[in-house]
Amino acid sequence: MKRNDVEQRYRLEHGVIRSPGKFEGEPLWVPVFWERALEDGSDEDLEDDGDAEFQPVSVFVIENADLLEFPELEGIREVRVWEDDQGFVHSDSYRRTLADYVARGFDATTREYDHGFRVRCSACSSMIINGVATHELGCPNNRRAP
Repeated sequence: MKRNDVEQRYRLEHGVIRSPGKFEGEPLWVPVFWERALEDGSDEDLEDDGDAEFQPVSVFVIENADLLEFPELEGIREVRVWEDDQGFVHSDSYRRTLADYVARGFDATTREYDHGFRVRCSACSSMIINGVATHELGCPNNRRAP
């Protein structure tokens, strides 16, 4: 499943699924990550810790390919999806920190109080393209997202 499929299959309002069903009220990226969890597995699965109420949670680290498909995930480090006892799928997301950007080679990044981060690299003229922080080709600071 891709973003196109979600946009065609569900009624969306400001990036949130409004069609009745298991994804109602969730961001448009949730069905894609849920399908990945069922088919391919996730980057990490949080297992039952002995709590009878615990639902298994699939954790996905957001990578550049995810950002190209879902630019609204820029600034998000990881997403988590899980299903409740009634079959509804829920999600949560965790924002990137300054340390996450530095680990990706954007070593001159600064925190802007009203806008999040100003993403910069000391070795190239990095830029934001379609919401994705990008180094110039050949930049020595270019690293895979952690």
